[in-house]
Amino acid sequence: MKRVNHINRISRFSVVVYWLIIIALLGLFFTNDFGLVDIHKTAIITAVGIDYEDDEVKVTAQIALPKPSQSGDSIEYTEVQGSGVTAADALNEINAKTGYYPKLLFCKLFLVGEGCQSQNLFRILGCLYRKNFSELTALVAMCKGNAADMLKMPTSLEADETASAIQRVLTDELKKSANVSTANLKTLALGNFSQSGACYMPYIEANKAGTSQTGGDGDNVGGESAEGGQSGGQSGGSSEGAQGGGSSGGSGQGGDEGKVEFTARKTAIFSKGEFKGVMDEQQSFALDLLKNEIRLAVVPCDADGKHYTLGLKNAGGDMELKVNNGVPELTLS
Repeated sequence: MKRVNHINRISRFSVVVYWLIIIALLGLFFTNDFGLVDIHKTAIITAVGIDYEDDEVKVTAQIALPKPSQSGDSIEYTEVQGSGVTAADALNEINAKTGYYPKLLFCKLFLVGEGCQSQNLFRILGCLYRKNFSELTALVAMCKGNAADMLKMPTSLEADETASAIQRVLTDELKKSANVSTANLKTLALGNFSQSGACYMPYIEANKAGTSQTGGDGDNVGGESAEGGQSGGQSGGSSEGAQGGGSSGGSGQGGDEGKVEFTARKTAIFSKGEFKGVMDEQQSFALDLLKNEIRLAVVPCDADGKHYTLGLKNAGGDMELKVNNGVPELTLS
C-alpha cells in the first residue's frame, strides 16, 4: 500500500514538473525574440566589397531593403559605404548612416580589392570570424581594381544585382571543371593557420559583354584579352566577327553596351596572410587538378604543329613528399 502511494506521489510530481516546463517555454516564446531583429529595422547585406585606401578600410555593402508590396518586386538593392581603422568600424558607420542594423548572416560574398594586398589578409577579414557575425561558408574572392567599383558594374546576365553574377562564376560546377579555385572564410582560415601557412582565393576580372576584351572603367578591372581569346575559343571568334560584321554585330550587342561579364580563372596566393602574387590561368588549372575532384575539364594544347583541345574526365591529382639522402623530393602527378 505504501509503495502504491509512493508511486502516485511521483506521478503527480512528474505532472507538475511537466506543466512548469511547458509554462516556462511558453513564457520564453511570447516574451523573447531569440536575438531576431525586426525585418523593418534590418538591412540585409547580400555582398560586401572591402578596399584599403588612405590608411583606412573602406567597406561597401550591397544591401537588400525589404519593402512591403502587394505586387511586383518587394526588395530594393543599394550600395552604402563606410570607412574606419578596421572592417568592424566601417560596418558600424554603415549602421549609423542607414539607421538599419547590418546583418551579415545572409551575406554570401566578400570581395577584396587590390588595395588590400598591402595589408595582412586577416587584419582585414578578422572581424568576420566573430561568433554570429557572418557565415563561414560565405565565398571570398579578390578582384582587379576596387571592390566598390566592381559591385557597381552592370552585368549582361539577368541578375538582380552584380553580386549574383559574380557568385555564378564561383560555383561548384565551375570548380569541378577546373575553371575556378573557390574559397570561403573557413577554407582561408584552415589554410592560413595550417603548418604551411598558405591560402588562396579566386581572382575576379571583368570583360566587356560578348567579348574577351578588358571591361570596366579603365584600370579598375579587366582580363587579358590574349589569354581570353585563346581559351575562349568560339566565343572570342564570334565577337571579332561581330565587330567586323557591321549591322548584325551592332544589333546583337547594342543592349549590352557598357555591361560586363566576370571570370575567375586566376588565383591570388597568400602566405601567413601576406599577399604573394596572382597565379595565371595555367598555374591555377594545375592547382585545381591537385586540390579538387575534376568532373570534366577542357585543356587547349599544341603538338606537332597542330592545336588540340583535350577533355579530361574524372581527373585528379596527387602530391607525394619523400626524403632521399636527406634531400626532400616532391612528386606531383
